[in-house]
Amino acid sequence: MENKKSTLVTKIFYLSFLVIFLVFVAVVLLSIFKPFEYKKLDQLKHTTVEECLQENINAAGKQTKYYVLVYSNNDEENEQMLDAVLEYANFARKHKDASKIFVIEYDAEILEALTGKVSSIKAEDDLPYMFIVNEKSVSTKYNTASKIANALEEAKHSHNHE
Repeated sequence: MENKKSTLVTKIFYLSFLVIFLVFVAVVLLSIFKPFEYKKLDQLKHTTVEECLQENINAAGKQTKYYVLVYSNNDEENEQMLDAVLEYANFARKHKDASKIFVIEYDAEILEALTGKVSSIKAEDDLPYMFIVNEKSVSTKYNTASKIANALEEAKHSHNHE
């Protein structure tokens, strides 16, 4: 009887150790590979001009403010801005009350639609640009990669200090 109890205690000990080890390995792997973070702009929610100006684009409930980035896949020079956009998107994913960010991939039809619907965007504007939609209207526009990166960094900073 004593021997069976000892064997059972030993099995429970090894099983507990195995479970703790597997949890540790899973946590380490998740922290290294970060499978739930955005790593490329293609992973962000893409939208259209019509959708980006509708109030219900964001299913987060009460939130009516969000960012819309217009960019070109061909522009490799905006690495700082792309890093800032992905960093902000991951921040917004973790902080559900932060303003979301959506992207529109640039083409000639997009530019025509934007210039017709968003008065602050001109046909001669260079890419990238980002604007804030607040209750169905465009409130602010950023038209350089550094301004976009700074605006998103400031949004993260101000959210953390609310």
